[in-house]
Amino acid sequence: MLSDSSILNRKDTLIILTYAIAGFGHLRVTDALYHEIKDNSNTVFFNTDNKIITYFHETISLHPAARAVFEWAQSGKPEDTYTFLFRTLLKKDSNRLLKRFISVLNQAKKPLRTVIVVATHFLLAHQIAQIRDKIEKEGKVRLFLFVQVTDDSPQHIWYVPGVDLTFAPSEYTKKGLLDYGKKARLAPIKVKVIPYPVSETLTQKLTNERNKYKLSQFMPDSTDKIKIMVPISGAAVGMDYFIDFAEALFKQSQRFNLHILLKKTPYTQFFIKKLRNYNLIDLNYFKKDTKVVDEYENKYKRVTFGYEITKPSEQAFKALIKVSSIGGPILLFTNPVGRQEYDNLNFLGRHHLIPSINDQKYLWEASLKDLSLDNLEGKEILKRASLWRGILLFKDPKKSVTLMLWCLEQGIFKEMGNCMIEHKREDAHSEEIMPDGASKFWQNIDIYLKDNKKI
Repeated sequence: MLSDSSILNRKDTLIILTYAIAGFGHLRVTDALYHEIKDNSNTVFFNTDNKIITYFHETISLHPAARAVFEWAQSGKPEDTYTFLFRTLLKKDSNRLLKRFISVLNQAKKPLRTVIVVATHFLLAHQIAQIRDKIEKEGKVRLFLFVQVTDDSPQHIWYVPGVDLTFAPSEYTKKGLLDYGKKARLAPIKVKVIPYPVSETLTQKLTNERNKYKLSQFMPDSTDKIKIMVPISGAAVGMDYFIDFAEALFKQSQRFNLHILLKKTPYTQFFIKKLRNYNLIDLNYFKKDTKVVDEYENKYKRVTFGYEITKPSEQAFKALIKVSSIGGPILLFTNPVGRQEYDNLNFLGRHHLIPSINDQKYLWEASLKDLSLDNLEGKEILKRASLWRGILLFKDPKKSVTLMLWCLEQGIFKEMGNCMIEHKREDAHSEEIMPDGASKFWQNIDIYLKDNKKI
């Protein structure tokens, strides 16, 4: 909790939360940070207003060929070339932002002394770093720039020379970024490891009654309805997958109720039309990204979800939330798209929050053969399942339904419902899996500002 005298709470301090419409991930993180600071601070939002980045994100998400090229450019020498070109392009385009930024400062309450800029997308981070001196001169303010990396992926584009402090979800990403900076001979930056910022709303504890109902959704012999949240990504990836999944699931069981949430776009019209009349599907769609993100949290406030089917995007970090919390369902991950989603799964794997490669393979094979877990190997699997917060589904939606029903029947989900995330003193990285990342984000910024003698 920040003190009333914190620089962040001063009337002459303006906090600008910047984000990009490039999927919901950046917006969700921005939203989590906002709700942690909003009560006492002077805070405004600042969008990229850049349609190119939105189109780029949709293209690589929806088109396999474009996605393959992008994934190829996310590692090795291609990544170095891509990063250099993209950073150069952003710098050339940065002056366009200056007028918009100064306009925001002019509309703020006066007097204005300190401006805190938080970037949850590298695009604005690079551009604001480039025009930082001009903003300070024209706005007659002192500006500080902080960056939150929104995947546990040390992609080079997240290295932003000129930033005051970069926050990373793990030592893995911190080391990767700093190693790259040295190799590329870029100006050094400071990187701080804090837990991934998840929504404070979602970490709130369930009432005893709601928690009892959630646990019943993991029991094979219960007749209670099973509620599954299905948030469709901002670029509408995997719609055909979910149509086939829903049809296969409802043929097997009427116990399930899918709550599908998505953005209404030309890409999603057929999906909405296809699923609109299913009795066991609650379909919610909105035209604005912010509405989708807000409704996502509102849904969790109203409905007790036992499961969520999602890409291993920033949603993977919901694994840090306890099952007994509002936003702590068992996570069922679809096929990863892009290097960052593989890296997010690696984060979960390092902390034993998902099955090991061998255990996941065992689950897949055993489910297709409908094997029992009564043997010694099966009992060991059940024992380890009490540490898991999620599992990986098949690429094939029909096989995924088979896997899900088998895990329910064999007690895998029952064990996962008892998961207690362990924070071991001997584990130097156990702090990475705390659920208080949003709070630590602002605490570290507060300390940084106090230590800066020019404030």
